[in-house]
Amino acid sequence: PSLSSSGYAYYQGKTLVTGVITTEQLRGPHRLFYIRLMLSKVLDQAQPTLVVFEDYAMSNRANNMFHIGELGGVLKTFIWERGIDYLLIPPATMKSAIALNGRAEKSAIATALQVRFGIRTKQQDEADAVGLMLLGEMRTGARKVDPESAKSGRFEAVMQCPLVKGKLQLISNHK
Repeated sequence: PSLSSSGYAYYQGKTLVTGVITTEQLRGPHRLFYIRLMLSKVLDQAQPTLVVFEDYAMSNRANNMFHIGELGGVLKTFIWERGIDYLLIPPATMKSAIALNGRAEKSAIATALQVRFGIRTKQQDEADAVGLMLLGEMRTGARKVDPESAKSGRFEAVMQCPLVKGKLQLISNHK
């Protein structure tokens, strides 16, 4: 998740739907509320059983880390409360499995999606979201693990990423 521009991707039938949630001039709680509201609309449309998003990445701007942490906490709690599982994949893990280079630039993700998976995206944040979605599908068995992603332990790193069960599922398992 990003404070200024978060991409999303999901399938509606066989059609790939992508988009970006932007916050423009919003700050503080207004920004967190707006992102949560827009995510709610996306979740209502997509009806997912799993949400995959990037885990935290270190920033060279210390103050920004706190704001990103707040956003991550809001989103994790919101998704969990809705009973949806979520999977956290570090940026370098996603880049390694999709672009085959853990230090790949954002543009390399879009290129890898087009070349390796035949998927075009309009924007780099959407490309990140599609890459994460594909890895979630591979991890859950909804998509075959890509042979290139499986090489040299790239996909094994995805399998080690934390998968958190949603609240409603957790409660129903204890009845």
